[in-house]
Amino acid sequence: MLDANGYLTAFTNPELETTSFTYTTDDLLLAKTDARQNSSTVTYIKLSACPIDKSWREGVE
Repeated sequence: MLDANGYLTAFTNPELETTSFTYTTDDLLLAKTDARQNSSTVTYIKLSACPIDKSWREGVE
């Protein structure tokens, strides 16, 4: 799903403590923010060549 700026946006599993992340294929990074703590901490996860629905889960605790 693309947002208004043309970024691909995906949502995490509801069981996880995070809400959503947005990334571009140019930077090949995922940004994941912790919404439960409402903090500005961001974790970056490298993307692999896997399909998007699998690659974003890598490194998610």
